[in-house]
Amino acid sequence: MAKRYSVDALVVKVKDWRGKDDAKFFTLFTRERGRIEACAFGLGKMKGDLAGALQFFNRLDVEIVEGDRVDTIRDAKITHAFKIFRNDLDAIAYGSILCEVVSEIFPREQPEPEVFDILLNAFETCENRNVRISSAVAGFQIMEHSGSQLLFSNCASCQKQIQGNEFFNIAEGGALCRECATRLREYTPQTFVYREATRLLIENFLAFDWDCDHRLSVDSISLYHAETILRRHIESIVGFPLNSYKFLDMIKKQIPNIA
Repeated sequence: MAKRYSVDALVVKVKDWRGKDDAKFFTLFTRERGRIEACAFGLGKMKGDLAGALQFFNRLDVEIVEGDRVDTIRDAKITHAFKIFRNDLDAIAYGSILCEVVSEIFPREQPEPEVFDILLNAFETCENRNVRISSAVAGFQIMEHSGSQLLFSNCASCQKQIQGNEFFNIAEGGALCRECATRLREYTPQTFVYREATRLLIENFLAFDWDCDHRLSVDSISLYHAETILRRHIESIVGFPLNSYKFLDMIKKQIPNIA
């Protein structure tokens, strides 16, 4: 008899299954098993709860049957539908970044309860607060669990504490003090200026407690620089530009005040 299991899941990716109109392939990020993949069949004919539940960004209680080639979703009940992601384009764009990050970076069937909680907290916070800032906070915190963490407060070369305006190089592991950046200049052509205000903002992002009702002081220039570091870091790990960032770039062109 096929084994069944249940998971607390967030829907982070949906795509068609082998060209079939009534079948879809889902990537779920779960508390119990980390990233898992499963199919649901007959969705085009369904008028019940399953087809309606299996929507991008929903939090679900999912029942899955293990298969030889692919697991199959048998039942799914919505435990929370994050309505902010239904019609708000900037929320969809920033939320999609987080979904694609966990889909691409974390291996299958590896429990990451801390990452699940960060993702869930970010979705919940997006419903009441600035989605751009919520996404940035979650992005930096999630990357701390990626296995490829950067150093933001100490020099990646000599470990000296970073103070004032210094330098940054993702390939070298993060922040670089002036002396190390000068010494490594010949070998680190992608080094760029690392502003103190950007460092302080990133440190606040990493220390942010989702359970406390306090607000971050964020200036637009530092946020932009922090987002740029995060994007370069993510795409350096996955090895290609994320579709969610391409979508965000397109939205920014259409709605300039999102940038």
